[in-house]
Amino acid sequence: MSPVLAAAAKVSIEYLKSSNTEREKQKQAVEKVKNSLRNVGTDFIPTETHIIPIIIGDPELSKIASK
Repeated sequence: MSPVLAAAAKVSIEYLKSSNTEREKQKQAVEKVKNSLRNVGTDFIPTETHIIPIIIGDPELSKIASK
């Protein structure tokens, strides 16, 4: 990694350690997606994280969705 990239990464990490702005925006975006999934009746496993496991329930549809 070049010194410039290393310095940029270090500054980014330092900033994120002191700022919650990005985390809050991500939480809002994830909640919006979860609400949209609920509204259209898509099954998913509720979690406290940004990861939303969607339940397809059919192996062939799962294969299509993964593509």
